Amino acid sequence: MKKLLFLVFVAVFFFGSRFSQAASSAQPLVVTLKLEAPIVAPAASYLIRGIQEAEKQNAELVVIQLNTPGGSGDAMLKIIAAIDNATVPVCVYVSPRGAMAASAGMYIAESAQVIAMAPQTTIGAAHPVSGGGANIQGDERAKVTNTFVATAKTHAKRFGRNVDWVEKAVRQSVSVTEDEALKLQVADFVANNLQDLLNKIDSQTVKVGDHEIMLHTKNAVVHEIPMTKSEHFLVTITHPEIVLILFMLGSYGLLYELISPGTIFPGIVGAISLLLAFYAMGTLPVNYAGVFLMIFAFSMFLLELKVHSHGMLTIGGVIAFVFGSLLLVQSGIQVSQTYYEVIAVTVISILIFVFVVVAKILEARRQRPVIGRESLPGSHGVVKEALSPEGYVMVDGVLWRAESKSGPITVGEKVKVVGIEDTLLVVARF
Repeated sequence: MKKLLFLVFVAVFFFGSRFSQAASSAQPLVVTLKLEAPIVAPAASYLIRGIQEAEKQNAELVVIQLNTPGGSGDAMLKIIAAIDNATVPVCVYVSPRGAMAASAGMYIAESAQVIAMAPQTTIGAAHPVSGGGANIQGDERAKVTNTFVATAKTHAKRFGRNVDWVEKAVRQSVSVTEDEALKLQVADFVANNLQDLLNKIDSQTVKVGDHEIMLHTKNAVVHEIPMTKSEHFLVTITHPEIVLILFMLGSYGLLYELISPGTIFPGIVGAISLLLAFYAMGTLPVNYAGVFLMIFAFSMFLLELKVHSHGMLTIGGVIAFVFGSLLLVQSGIQVSQTYYEVIAVTVISILIFVFVVVAKILEARRQRPVIGRESLPGSHGVVKEALSPEGYVMVDGVLWRAESKSGPITVGEKVKVVGIEDTLLVVARF
């Protein structure tokens, strides 16, 4: 009897576990990707890789949790192409609270089968700008704007969204909140969190290529595909705040190496920081007028260390740096309040750095030389041969011929060097 019960228990356990595994494998899979950064080349590589992995895993849906101020047009188009050609439906979820899908982010959202937004989020402001950050002029402006309008309208029309609003977002840079987006049929859903979103889009029919697919997401297994360490690092340094800090560190390092040759380490750190800063600038649509102003600013700081201008060069450099920092982001990339705080902290650190270094240079200039004949004035010595008025004195272990300006001085008395004429010391009684 016990043996029979044991066999029944084993059979129940075996078939139960197999049934559980089958049920689990039957559950739909939702792949999530998180991007809270500008749309740049490393970000595009991450999203494209994530979509491809979701296809390999036969995922029910890819959810891109997006929070971006915009970015590169080239990177944006690569992401859109990946979404257009994907065999798995894509949902762009503008989240968390306070997030935005601005500029390039709006085009990516429009290319997805589903647009969802968390509370207190925005979407829009998609007017195209040049790679240098300035407004495009002339015939080129019309061509680029019309091309971007067509790209956004094509997707909006395909998925039944508000085509007129999409055109305004491109031509007039309008933006809307999540409630306005839902009302204007710009977004499909407003969801408090990811699970709320999956519950709301369950049983919705979406177009993937030439086919219509019904989504089954209510009880889906959620699998997040994170960035690799290299992707995360490259995306992180493309934040405007990080670019500014890297540029500052690089400039400090090179300035220190120039005023103290041979220290090596500051120069190495400075060179690496500047190379990373320029890499990040190359992936962002930065305004190069801002870059040149920042380079000019640090050139003025270097001149301040070489030519004492009573602070005028430093003031000019600070003004150039501030304007350069502000112009750097006039490129369709919206920045947070943190960016302006970084500018303020950087300016304060520049002033401290320059004035401390200048003070040390001035102090060094005021000090008498410590070697050679020029170092003798102010030194003390002992008379070795009576001065009447000339004789010999011992100064710093060296015997010098000297002349007294204090009348006769006997052997053994202490004297102070007050001057030097060729090889003759001028001394006075100490």
